[in-house]
Amino acid sequence: KTGDLGVARHGHLALRLKDGSVLVLGGLTKTRPLPSGERFISARGKFHPVPSRLPRPSGWAGGALLADGRVLYAGGWLDADTALSAAALFLPAKNVFVRTRGRLATPRYDHTATPLADGSVLIAGGNNGRTALSFTERYLPAEDCFVPARRMFFARQQHTATPLADGRILIVGGNPKTRYGELYDPKDGVFRPTRGRMTQPRGRHTATRLGDGRVLIAGGWNEKALGSAEVFDPGTGAFVPVSGSMVKPRQQHAAVRLPDGSVLLLGGRGVDETLRSVERFDPRSGRFSEFLARLRQARRLFTATVLEGGRVLAIGGASDTEVLRTAEIFASKRP
Repeated sequence: KTGDLGVARHGHLALRLKDGSVLVLGGLTKTRPLPSGERFISARGKFHPVPSRLPRPSGWAGGALLADGRVLYAGGWLDADTALSAAALFLPAKNVFVRTRGRLATPRYDHTATPLADGSVLIAGGNNGRTALSFTERYLPAEDCFVPARRMFFARQQHTATPLADGRILIVGGNPKTRYGELYDPKDGVFRPTRGRMTQPRGRHTATRLGDGRVLIAGGWNEKALGSAEVFDPGTGAFVPVSGSMVKPRQQHAAVRLPDGSVLLLGGRGVDETLRSVERFDPRSGRFSEFLARLRQARRLFTATVLEGGRVLAIGGASDTEVLRTAEIFASKRP
């Protein structure tokens, strides 16, 4: 059992810091975006408020752990017509937020923020309050500024951006009109379409890098919650359908890779309700199986973070009736 959050939130970020604590950033209550952060200390099982506030209240922002242990929090949703360009850094040693010198070149929410091998962060896609975006930019920590980068081939929001073993970034989903993914190569800053195409367009899915370098792309939304999954092979550029379907269709769920190499998929919104169920993907067999243990509460739009020993911390989110203040630690041992 864990303590509750200081405030109910969904659409937030959660990042595990180098000291093992988990930083929770922003998000929304049922009616408004939040300017606050909290820090989960595993040894105490409790959340502690961050004393300072973010520059602007926001949800659906992008965030990344920097090489030096600081955390970048950029952009976000303010209201139905307003995407934000403000950005902040969290300084773990001082437990405070500070504004970055620069701002995003393009205000956005529903975007991705992915650390690159050189220490910079790729900010890709999202929505500017009017339309989905193909624009990208990079955050440069040494200069504390954002610089424009090449455009993606397709506008995307609610997509995923997954670092590959060779340093490239796989970007998939987030546009119902295309099944193509794209690969960003930091060496030349160019986006290139994947050779193969996904079996179907999807957004609100998860993408999890496996131990052998492939990427599991699972669930999501395409006019309905999806129960299909596929694996991207960086060596061939192909998307290979997973044999058999997921145990349950789900979108707005969370997925984490465990120390044993398997992937847990937790919660999310199913066909007609928010889910408590959990399933496991075994890369060796290439199949999904139901996990006997379930979440204590049905959750979607939450975060899941792997703690020491393979335990999984599920934070906040929403049920079918309310935004959640609760958190729980899920024991990920095999059934």
